[in-house]
Amino acid sequence: MDIAAVCKNGVEIYRFDFVSKSLKKLITLEGSHVTNAEGFHWNADGTLCACMNNDNGITVYDATKDYKEIIMVAKPNSKGFKNFYFSPLSNYMVTFERYDAKRELPNLALWSVAGRCKAVESRMKRMNKHLWPAMKWTDDEAYCVRILPDADIVRLMEGA
Repeated sequence: MDIAAVCKNGVEIYRFDFVSKSLKKLITLEGSHVTNAEGFHWNADGTLCACMNNDNGITVYDATKDYKEIIMVAKPNSKGFKNFYFSPLSNYMVTFERYDAKRELPNLALWSVAGRCKAVESRMKRMNKHLWPAMKWTDDEAYCVRILPDADIVRLMEGA
C-alpha cells in the first residue's frame, strides 16, 4: 500500500509492507508544490495520483510505473487551482480556481486525462461544501451532472 505525505520539499510517496510492517520511501514527486491535503489526490483505484506543481498547475503521475509523470494540466486562468479530483474511471479531471469577477474567465474545467487537453470549461462564481464536487458522474461515466443551483445536466459523449 502506498501512502503520500505532504512535506516541505514536496509530496513524498511511501510504501507500507504489511508482512514486515515496515515503511519505505519510494520517491519525492519532483516539482510538487502542495501546501495542504487538498493539493494531492489519488484516483479511485490508486493507479494514478495528482498534485499541484510549482507552475500553479497540476501534474498527474502513474503509480503503476514508479510514479512516472504522464500529464501536466495546463496553467490555470488565474493564480492557481484551488480544488481538483478525478472522475470515477479517471478519464477526466475536474479543476476549480477562484472566480475573478474583473476578468470573468472560466474557472471550472473538465480535462481529458488520456487526451491531455481541456474538454469543457465554464464559470462557477461561488463554491462551498454543498456545491463540491462540482460535477458528479454515473459509475460508468456515461452521464455527468454539474452541481449548480439550477442543476444543469451534461451528457458526456461516448469516447470523449
